Amino acid sequence: MKNLKVVTLIVGLFLASWTQAATLYVGVGAQCNASNHYDNLALALLEAAVNGSQNDEIRLTNTVNYIGGADGDNVLTDFNPANRGELTIVGGFANCNSVSSSGITSIGGSVGAVFDLIGQSVVTLRNLQLTGSQNRGLVVREGSSVFLESSDVSTNVAGIRVLGGGYVSVDEFSSISSNGDLDDIPKGGGIWCFENNSVVNVAGSVANNQAVEGGNIHVESGCSVILEAGAEIKGDRFGGFTYSAQFGGGIMINDGGELFAGGGMERVLITDHRAVLDGGGIYVRGTGRATLINTYIAGNVTERDGAGLFAIDGGTVTEQVLMDRANTCPNLISCSEFENNTFTNNVVHIENSKVRIQRTLFDRNQYFFNTFDFNGLVTVIQGGVLQMSHSNMINNEAHFLIENFSNSELSHITAVDNYTNGESGGIEDSFVWFSSLGNLRFENSIFQDTQGGMNAPTTSPNISGKCNLIDNSNDWPVGSFTIGTAMFNNVPGGDARQLASSDGVDMCQQDTFAWSIDRDIEYQVSPVNEATNPQGDPGESGGLYDAGFDEVYDNIGDDEFLLTVQKEGSGEGFVISDPLGISCGSDCTEVVFNGTLVTLSATATGNSEFIGWRSCPLVNGSNECLISVTESTTVFAEFQPDDLIFSDNFE
Repeated sequence: MKNLKVVTLIVGLFLASWTQAATLYVGVGAQCNASNHYDNLALALLEAAVNGSQNDEIRLTNTVNYIGGADGDNVLTDFNPANRGELTIVGGFANCNSVSSSGITSIGGSVGAVFDLIGQSVVTLRNLQLTGSQNRGLVVREGSSVFLESSDVSTNVAGIRVLGGGYVSVDEFSSISSNGDLDDIPKGGGIWCFENNSVVNVAGSVANNQAVEGGNIHVESGCSVILEAGAEIKGDRFGGFTYSAQFGGGIMINDGGELFAGGGMERVLITDHRAVLDGGGIYVRGTGRATLINTYIAGNVTERDGAGLFAIDGGTVTEQVLMDRANTCPNLISCSEFENNTFTNNVVHIENSKVRIQRTLFDRNQYFFNTFDFNGLVTVIQGGVLQMSHSNMINNEAHFLIENFSNSELSHITAVDNYTNGESGGIEDSFVWFSSLGNLRFENSIFQDTQGGMNAPTTSPNISGKCNLIDNSNDWPVGSFTIGTAMFNNVPGGDARQLASSDGVDMCQQDTFAWSIDRDIEYQVSPVNEATNPQGDPGESGGLYDAGFDEVYDNIGDDEFLLTVQKEGSGEGFVISDPLGISCGSDCTEVVFNGTLVTLSATATGNSEFIGWRSCPLVNGSNECLISVTESTTVFAEFQPDDLIFSDNFE
C-alpha cells in the first residue's frame, strides 16, 4: 500500500494542475490506511508540494514519533498561493481521521532547523512543539511567512531566526522559551531578526532564552519587532540560570533595528532579566529605535548600567527611545512603568542618545553592591539628551534621582519618599541631582523628602529651573523654586497624586519646553482651574497648571463640568472615554472643559452584551456615545447577560 502511495506522488508531479486542496494525515496503524494517510511527515509534505496551488493541511497524529529521523528537520519551499499554495501543519490529533486536535505534538531533534522556510512560503504551525534542534528551531527567510498558533519553540540550540524579508507571527497562546546559551549564541537566544523588511509580531511569550547580546530578542539591520498588548518578554533570574545575556538581557535593538511595544488594555511586560554588563531589560544601540507604549519594565538586574533601559550612540537629532502611555490603558497611573529593577549604577542610562520619557512611573527600584557608590535612577552622560515629563519617582532607593553630565530637561515631575543608605548606616533622603557638566533644568515639578542638589549650581554646569515646589532648598538656584508642602493621596500605597488642597495645585504657568505635552499621567488634559487654590499662591502669578505629574480634577471651576457614566442592568462591561479619564468599571466621573467633545465606548465582558445608551445626545454605531459637554451630565450604559429571558419568555 505504501509503495503504491509513492508511485502516486510521482505521477502527481505531472497532474498537479487539476488537484484540489487536501487534508493529509500522518500516522501508522489500523486507522491510517486511506489514500490521504502517510507514514511520515516527509511523504505528506511531498504530496502537498505537488498538489498544485491549493492550500493544504497536514495533521500529525500521536501514532508517529517526530523526534529525529526524517521528520526532525524540514525545508519548506514555495508554499505560496502562486506556486504550491499555503500550508498548515497541525499537531495533537489522536489518530488518522480524528476531526479535532486535542493536544500538542513535539517535532525536531535533528541537526538542522525543525522548519526552514524559503521561496515566499506561507505556513501556519498549530499545536506544535519545535524542540531539540541542534540549530535554530525555526528559520524564516526569502520573504516567507510563518504563523505560530498555540505552538512552542523550546530547548533548541537557539530559537527563531528571521531574515531576508521573512515574517513571523507569535500568537497569544504561543511561546519561544529556554533556547540559546549565554556564551555560544552571539545574538537572540529566543529570536534573532535582521535584514530589510523582516518583521516579527509577538502577542505571546518569549521567555528564559540566553545569548551574548539580546537574551530573548535581538533586532537589527532593517528588522521591525512588534510586541502586542499582553506580550511577555521574561527572564529567568529566579530560576535555573541567573543571566540572560552579557548585553541586553531582555531585548537588544542594534543598528537599523526597530522595536515597537504597543501595550493597550494589557501592558507589554519586559521582566526578570539579568545582564552581566549593561541593559538588563532593553539595550538600544546606534540607529536602533525603540517605542515603548504601555510597557512594564520590572524586576530586571544589571551589574553595571541600565537595569531597565540602556541607550547609547543614537545621536541627539531624533529620539532613539520614546516611552509613554496610551489612552487605551485602563490603569490609573501605572501604564508605563519601571518597577523593582535592581541596579549598580542606574535604572536608565543615556549616552550620546536622545531619550524621551513621558507619563511614566518609577517605583521601588533599588541598588545593590557598594552602598556608598554614586548611583541614580537616571544617568545622562557624554552627549546624551533626556526629555522627561509627567512622571513620578516614588519609593525608590537611589543616591540621586538624576545624574546629569550632559543635557536634561524635566517638567511636571513628582518625586517623593525616595531614600538612600547614609554613610552612618541609617536611611537618608535621596538627593535630587548630581551634575558637574552640561545643562540641567527643572520646571513645574514637586520634590519632597529630598536633600536638594548635591553640588552648588553655577554657570557651568548650568542648573536652572522655574516653579518647582520643594521642601529642601540645598543648592537650588535662586528663583527656581518655592518652599512648600505638597499633600498627596496615599504615598505609602504608591499614589502620589496631589490632593486639591495641596500647595502645588494651580501653582504654575505653562512650561517653556517646546517638546512638552499638556496631558498628565492619567492622560487628562491640563490645565484645569481648581476652585480650592488661589492661582499662583504659592507659585507663579496666574498659574493654572499643577506642579507635578498629575493634574487635579477634584473641584471644578466655572469653565468645567462633570461628566458621569452610570452602568445599568445585570450584565458585565465597561465604558472608556476619549479623551481618557473615564474607565467605568472603577472611575465613572471626569471633569471636562466646557464644550469638549467626548466619545464614550462601551464594551461587554463575560457572557454579557451591551444593550444601549440612555441620555446620550448622539449614538454612533453599536457602542459609541458622542457628547459635547456644556453642563454637568450623566449618561447611562445598559449591560445585560446574553441569555437574559424577558417577560414574554423570549430572549
